Amino acid sequence: MAKVLIVISHDRFQDEELEALTKALESSNHQFQIGSTHHTEAKGYFGLIVKPDVNIGFVEPGDYDAIVFVGGHGVEEYFMDSDVINLIRYLFSDKKLVAAIGLAVEIFVYAGIITGRKVTCIPSLINNVQGAGAYYTGRPVELDGDILTGTDSRTRLEFAEALVKALDHLDPRRGLR
Repeated sequence: MAKVLIVISHDRFQDEELEALTKALESSNHQFQIGSTHHTEAKGYFGLIVKPDVNIGFVEPGDYDAIVFVGGHGVEEYFMDSDVINLIRYLFSDKKLVAAIGLAVEIFVYAGIITGRKVTCIPSLINNVQGAGAYYTGRPVELDGDILTGTDSRTRLEFAEALVKALDHLDPRRGLR
């Protein structure tokens, strides 16, 4: 059983992506917590209200086997957030699964972890992803080693399924096998 941190922006996260992820994880044997920049209620783009479990500024990276970033326009708050960037880099260097869907894929550009990796994303991010040295595949969902990416909310169910499948093959000591 893996422990997953799902990160949402405090405002304008993608409701449908979060709901698909939580439903998929609830139906599996994996635990999850929802993190954001504040403990107060976060509001999704379509009005979903969520009270985060943890403030990501105080997350202990060793407590999680994977981190997933939900898309939505609010993710821009993380692009220059050193706590978030350092958390991603720590988990990535520790061979933990890092995942993002939609606009959240750009966080990996800022974290500098996608060089030489196969990545998918929304069309507006293709140049940024390729500029960071990644190989854009155009597939709905892409898993390359311990990096999982999804295009957008239209692929949310496939992304959530791929996440659970990857978690099922996770070795907590060595990452994906």
